[in-house]
Amino acid sequence: MSESQIYTYVKDNVTAAGIVMISICRNEIRRLPLWLEHYRSLGVECFVIVDNDSSDGSVEYLRSQKDVHCLSTKLSFRESNFGMMWVNEVRRALPPDTWTLYVDLDEYLVYRGSPQRKVGDLVASLGTRPNAVFGLMVDMYPRGPFLDAQTDSRLVETCCYFDAVYKFRKRPLKPWARGRAELECLGGPRLRLISSLEREARSTWFDYFFRAQLGRVLNAAPPKWHRYIVEHFPPQPPGLNKTPFTLNSRDGVDIDYASPHGVFAPVFAEETVALLHFKFTADLKDKIDAEMLRKEHFRFGAEYIIYNKMLQDRRNLVLFSEGVSEKFESPASFDRLGFFSLTKHMNFS
Repeated sequence: MSESQIYTYVKDNVTAAGIVMISICRNEIRRLPLWLEHYRSLGVECFVIVDNDSSDGSVEYLRSQKDVHCLSTKLSFRESNFGMMWVNEVRRALPPDTWTLYVDLDEYLVYRGSPQRKVGDLVASLGTRPNAVFGLMVDMYPRGPFLDAQTDSRLVETCCYFDAVYKFRKRPLKPWARGRAELECLGGPRLRLISSLEREARSTWFDYFFRAQLGRVLNAAPPKWHRYIVEHFPPQPPGLNKTPFTLNSRDGVDIDYASPHGVFAPVFAEETVALLHFKFTADLKDKIDAEMLRKEHFRFGAEYIIYNKMLQDRRNLVLFSEGVSEKFESPASFDRLGFFSLTKHMNFS
């Protein structure tokens, strides 16, 4: 399917009933059953999933689900702005004032009162002004080696630990930059592995400007040099900002996704949400091998090159750390830490 065909299919076949879930899939057959179960338990009744050339039975499984619209495309993930062109076409095809929920297949949404409080009740409580809900992506991991965590297990139980220490600040802007500073979330196990919270909290606009040159270097370099360059270039801290909820075309104004982590000109609700991020599981090594070869992800898969180096240096990598890690018991674990009230850290409006 092309972008225009995605739009046409959704326009003709998807009847918005409450919140419409949108996601992108590639070879996730082992994750899909429990992922769908999680979102159904939150009250999602309509799923639109764009499959990007899966070969593991994901398409066949999704098309067997009555509440799922599975659209297939063989187009380049990279050239589609990492799937955002597909997501935006789905959103544009839906009726105005439809709330959509966009997450990845390794992310489980939690928020104040969930799962008893359904997603429909959440958006109904936001009022008439907001058109987006801010989310914090929280990396989850087991107590032991994360490569032992099977993706077809109940990940909320097997990967139930997270870093409880974060710093929230306005992202440093270049002196000549225009516009407002975004909320930046610093912390998590990936940051511990590549840097430290203390070091990153001291970073300035110049650090970010220098690190951003990696993209230019990779674009100019032969592909065979990419791995060496990424392994020796100072990495950016992982992006933990997400915008999972958006209101489609209020008063004729669209807020399209600019990237998988954010949208253009959002008006954020006061309440925020969190996404349990289950990247660190047994299938990570296979994904690393596949994405380093495909080079379809951001900066030719630089993130996966970094993961690969981590696993080479420490084969049985354990992310759990005494004094830093905390067990996720329920959404109340996050509420106590302020994860559902992040807009207090800056004035979004």
